[in-house]
Amino acid sequence: MSNTPSASTPEPASESDLSRLLKGRPLIIASNRGPVTFTHEGGDKFSSRKGSGGVVTAVSTIARDHQPIWIAEAMTEGDRIRAKLAADNGETLISPPGARPEFRLRFVVPDPEAYHQYYNVISNPLLWFLQHYLWDTPRSPDITAEVWRAWTEGYEQVNRMFADEIVTAAEQFDEEPLIMLQDYHLYLCPGFIREKRPNAIIQQFIHIPWPDPDYWRLLPMKIRQQICEGLLANDVVGFQTRDHVRSFMYTCEAYVPGVQ
Repeated sequence: MSNTPSASTPEPASESDLSRLLKGRPLIIASNRGPVTFTHEGGDKFSSRKGSGGVVTAVSTIARDHQPIWIAEAMTEGDRIRAKLAADNGETLISPPGARPEFRLRFVVPDPEAYHQYYNVISNPLLWFLQHYLWDTPRSPDITAEVWRAWTEGYEQVNRMFADEIVTAAEQFDEEPLIMLQDYHLYLCPGFIREKRPNAIIQQFIHIPWPDPDYWRLLPMKIRQQICEGLLANDVVGFQTRDHVRSFMYTCEAYVPGVQ
């Protein structure tokens, strides 16, 4: 496809695979949920707890020896306080407590309403339900004015905030970093990164199914196109199965004008 990534199914990953891919290149990972959450213990003291979820577990295992910069949502009040302290103190990166942290962090901190729209209206349930074929299609989803507002003021806005944080992190390196985006929360993020950093090296893995093109008709054409065009700004898009790869390519052919 013109201006498109390759689409692939995963092979079992190993440390040597990632080492060959990186070849000393800096690594930036972005996901909705981060690898740790912070608890404020008072003053400048914080404790941290390893993040939960399959995506964090899988990616942490692969990346632990490469000290990536991890971009994630500030999920807890402790995360938000830690992010504010970093901003106040001029910290460009946050290191978790401990002698040898495996990664450094930058937090995305949207206002609560934008996060609610991005996560609770669009990502979950709209996209997750659609991609698992769970909608009662004769009656739902109903794309109301509220959903449109959540798309523009929530999902688009938070994806752009992720992209801004990623670009800021990338600017500190002399060599172009590898940017690894995770899942359906960040479908628009690669396009926003590409606008500001045309030579960025971006790959994205989709950890849930990709339905057939016709099922995407449950969403308005504009949203379908934005999702496809956002993902096509990656260099590589990975899926769980070859069927999902084919469905993605057919979806792009159906809804992106002029794509090959």
